[in-house]
Amino acid sequence: MGELGYTPGCSAYDSILLCLSRFGSLYQAQCFFEDMSSQAGLMPTMDTCNHLISILCIKGDMKAAHDILNKMVSGGCAPNVTTYSQLIGGYANIGDWSLAFKLSKDMEDAGLVADCETYVPLVLSLGNEGRMDHALKLCEQMLDRGLRPSRRECVKLLDMLSRKGHNKGVREIFERLKSTSEFEEFASYDSYLMERCS
Repeated sequence: MGELGYTPGCSAYDSILLCLSRFGSLYQAQCFFEDMSSQAGLMPTMDTCNHLISILCIKGDMKAAHDILNKMVSGGCAPNVTTYSQLIGGYANIGDWSLAFKLSKDMEDAGLVADCETYVPLVLSLGNEGRMDHALKLCEQMLDRGLRPSRRECVKLLDMLSRKGHNKGVREIFERLKSTSEFEEFASYDSYLMERCS
């Protein structure tokens, strides 16, 4: 573009970055991201940074995802709850709990409040690894803060919890989720299990 006498702005870079990442050209997207900040002196928008972080986390490239967070901070683009939540979920998925919980603390130290987007991936990862005590404690903390998981999030949480047995803690979480979401059609935990198994 520069050779044609056109100096691309932030929106042009953002559009190209999004196209590259959506079509799976992650390496090129990362190179373009570097050029954008180092050569053009531009910082991608929050949405573009979060989109790249999301894809890198899904791919399991946590180093590259964390690098984008660091560049956001150094470039004056303050990360939001979505930025942190995606990274927290990414680290949880690979079992790096120390970094997942460190980022959770960093997020709250930055004045950001964890929401369901932050809690649900952590609870799911902990539960799927068999760390049910931690999963239930976090789920209770989420509900104690007055957070209301979406129906989709509730289905994911209840599916994971129900696979772990009929213990008292899981039943209590079910009742609390049911009372704060769209699960009133299920009279009991047992009726929910029967519905899911049918």
